[in-house]
Amino acid sequence: MRNIWLLSYFHKSIARHRPRTVAVIAAVSLVASVSIVHAISSGTVTLASIEGDGWSATGISLMVDLQQEPIKANAHIDRLQIVALGTQGDRLLRDLNVECGRVEIKGVLVACNHARILGTIPSIGKQLLSGNITFNRQTHALAFNLLGLKLAKGTGQLTGDWRDESWSARLQLHDGNIANLHTLLKSWVPSVSTISAAGHLDVDVSLQGRGGNLNGVEWNLKVRQLTAGNSEGSIASDGLDLDSHGSAIKIPNPQTKTDATSAWRFTVSVNSANGQAYAEPIFLNFKPNPIAISAEGEWLDGGRIALRQFSVEHDKVLSASGNGTVVYGDALQLDRLHVDIRNAQLPGAYASYVQPFLLNSAMGSLTTLGSVSGSVDVAANAPTMLSLEIHDTSATDTKHRWSVGELSGAIRWRKDRNGATPQTSALQWQSAQLLGIDIGAAKVHFVTTDRDFAIVAAAQIPVLDGSIELAELQVERTGLEDMTLQMDATLRPISVERLCAAFGWPLFGGRIGGRLANLQLHNGVMTLGTVLKAEVFDGRVSIADLRLEQPFGNWPRFSADIAIDNVDLAPVTSAFSFGLITGRLSGTIDNLRLFNWSPVSFDASLYTPKNDRSRHRISQRAVKNIGNMGGSGSGVAAALSSGFLRFFENFNYERLGIRCKLENDICAMNGVEPAKTGYYLVKGRGIPRIDVIGNASRVDWPRLVKQLQAATQSSGPQTGQPQTEPQKK
Repeated sequence: MRNIWLLSYFHKSIARHRPRTVAVIAAVSLVASVSIVHAISSGTVTLASIEGDGWSATGISLMVDLQQEPIKANAHIDRLQIVALGTQGDRLLRDLNVECGRVEIKGVLVACNHARILGTIPSIGKQLLSGNITFNRQTHALAFNLLGLKLAKGTGQLTGDWRDESWSARLQLHDGNIANLHTLLKSWVPSVSTISAAGHLDVDVSLQGRGGNLNGVEWNLKVRQLTAGNSEGSIASDGLDLDSHGSAIKIPNPQTKTDATSAWRFTVSVNSANGQAYAEPIFLNFKPNPIAISAEGEWLDGGRIALRQFSVEHDKVLSASGNGTVVYGDALQLDRLHVDIRNAQLPGAYASYVQPFLLNSAMGSLTTLGSVSGSVDVAANAPTMLSLEIHDTSATDTKHRWSVGELSGAIRWRKDRNGATPQTSALQWQSAQLLGIDIGAAKVHFVTTDRDFAIVAAAQIPVLDGSIELAELQVERTGLEDMTLQMDATLRPISVERLCAAFGWPLFGGRIGGRLANLQLHNGVMTLGTVLKAEVFDGRVSIADLRLEQPFGNWPRFSADIAIDNVDLAPVTSAFSFGLITGRLSGTIDNLRLFNWSPVSFDASLYTPKNDRSRHRISQRAVKNIGNMGGSGSGVAAALSSGFLRFFENFNYERLGIRCKLENDICAMNGVEPAKTGYYLVKGRGIPRIDVIGNASRVDWPRLVKQLQAATQSSGPQTGQPQTEPQKK
């Protein structure tokens, strides 16, 4: 009867508590038996098997010896199966031994002091824990404090308090090896097998629950030198240090208002001041710019996280807060997000959070300064609203295509109008540059929705020493292949010399202006619906059929037809240091094609107008340079250096002209009229008279350009001949 009563009491005591750790299951068995045997006598209890809710044990033996002082007790379990750990054979707890070096019984308390617990935990290995265990026979509460846990090459401590109505436990682990812990996790969570990880960590985690349920958790986590990444390469870290603190409690699901499904309310903070992290496409380096992130919210069923509040303090980069809902699964989605930006400091904010998304655009490589504040709304991973204040910001394209200085103002943008009138935005700047052209201080008022932009008031923008008066500017579908632009503007006279300098062209005098009506950009091609006219060198230059492809790309392509009417040659030749020529010049440059602003083809014909009544004079230097262009430079030079011609600095001429049709870097040459041995480039008249006759019908264009550059920049012409194409047999 005595043994039957002891067995019954023992079985009920074990089944009532359903402990969840190796040490606790063995310890509750031992201290419960001590309290029973103490009422009877010293002895041993042996059980073939015993089970409770969620666990079972076989090969159990309990021994208490009350004859010694201090009282000692021992317990052994051959095999212990915990359902939560799985049913595989390699997840059985084996050869579990508990030794109480000193048993103290004070009223309802039974204490196992100087306890030693020896056993094998699956996937972790053999453990030898030491500490104290106390059992309350009246409340059935069990408290323990155990040292010596070996986990992931680190050392740890387990403490806990288990009662009928609730339980709590705490794990403290020092200097754990993340690679070993990762290997352990792969056997329990197969999905982490696609991730590699190495480093060290300290863990302090406390758990609270009731029965078999976990109801709360609190943690302090320190990660050092974390190097991790996934197989896709979309997430990675290097030498990363992290400190995290947080807590979570189980609550009725806010969506269902019941406990039927799990929901957790949490607070968490994460800090890092060392290492690097990458989450495609964002890369962050925390050593120069430490970061502190905090959040609170609910973790809901269905893979949803409701962020009631979060904040980001990224030193010298970003200070922001907000709220939203995140959906996680195969891919992370920002279902709804609102961010208040207190300060986004450039260049850090641009490099960290903006540039990765703009790498293939005209804003993908900038040097920036200044700051931005405001708010942003996001839905389904896409922005839906921007309200930004820009403070003394500057940006320069590192490829020198454009820049803006001291930019300030406000941008109000929404993805959808929803029937509402768009808010007006305004930007002003002190200086800017576009494709080498200086732009002065100006202010523009506009509205912008989705990918569309339009000015709402006329604006005057200084350009070089003139200006552009914008009457209309509309851009639709910005950034897309079918982007369109419509502009109506007036170009107030601009110095042609400054415009040429901006494009790196030879310097001309005069001014250019006119109406820019129906300027359009469609599918990456800019066209002008009118003829652009300029007054230069007391004559006129007209540009028609203007076409510019990829104006902001790496390889812009320009085409146009140019007409020249009655230009005064004296200031033109003076500007070029080509040698003085007086008279007038007209002509055309048809089908002009530039690639990256260098000519690749054209059909140019320049000549003396038939009705020109001005004085026609040409200097020796100009004669030599023109002769070099036509392949007769040595003959011209010989004629000028011998005989009576050498005594004259200037000569009269009747007509002059040249035709060059450029294709495939070869220029097909001709003059104003045929000659016996070629063509006239200069047809002389009167006394002294000199004719310049070209005899090269095909000239190498790059060589010709070099000769022209030398002729216009040096103190005298080169005497070498242009390279001609070999004659075909």
